[in-house]
Amino acid sequence: MRYPSSPLTGRWSPAQKWGDKMKFRISGTVRLGSETRKFTKEVEAETENSALEKAYSLLGSNNGVQRSKVKVDSVEKVES
Repeated sequence: MRYPSSPLTGRWSPAQKWGDKMKFRISGTVRLGSETRKFTKEVEAETENSALEKAYSLLGSNNGVQRSKVKVDSVEKVES
């Protein structure tokens, strides 16, 4: 298991605990054939970067979309 890391520096922060997961909302557009569609995904992850990777993974596995066809407009932390 990896140490938790800060979304800004990518380094471990003592304020974070092992396995602390936060909710992130990722919004953007995806190109599906000849049309472009908006999407919003909510994922749980330890960092902003890992949330972005999870969103790419979900879009790729569910829709067969390559990363180059995905344009992310925003990644924001959701308070729960």
